[in-house]
Amino acid sequence: MEIVQTQTSIATLITDDELKLQNRKDELIPELELTQSAERDMSCIGAIEQRIEFIVPQTDDPATPCCTIRAVFLGSFWCICLSFANTVLAFRTNAFGIGANIAVILSYPIGLFLAAIIPKSMPILNPGSFSVKEHVLVFIMASCSGQPYGIDNVVAQAMPTLMNNSNITFGHALSFVLCENNEKA
Repeated sequence: MEIVQTQTSIATLITDDELKLQNRKDELIPELELTQSAERDMSCIGAIEQRIEFIVPQTDDPATPCCTIRAVFLGSFWCICLSFANTVLAFRTNAFGIGANIAVILSYPIGLFLAAIIPKSMPILNPGSFSVKEHVLVFIMASCSGQPYGIDNVVAQAMPTLMNNSNITFGHALSFVLCENNEKA
């Protein structure tokens, strides 16, 4: 009888150990899968970094000017144009906007053109060839363009079917829109 109980307790111990081992395997498998997926992700990131390093240099030349009159002119031009276009297009039934990507695509050839036609004897206006730093600055300025917040309010006040406030002048509307934008920023 004791032999049977001993065998039963040994069998119970073995099944308990097997269950613990199985539970441990269940705990380790997700960790292993996470580790393997992280390694795959890191290899993908490494491949992407190699492609980026091929296109964009990882070093910076501090002598290259970035905040030039040419870059500020192009950035301001695209900011004004995109703000105007997005404001006008916002009144459509199916409204859509023009993103800063258009400015990026079109500003590079315009920057090269300005670098070619502005005389090199004026280093303030033309410090050299159009650089990547200037291009990035133009993108940052163009991406800040958008529809002013107060435009909808001015349109609602002047619209005959809503408020019909005919006393609003251009100066009042402009000052309201400028003040409203300064408070939101």
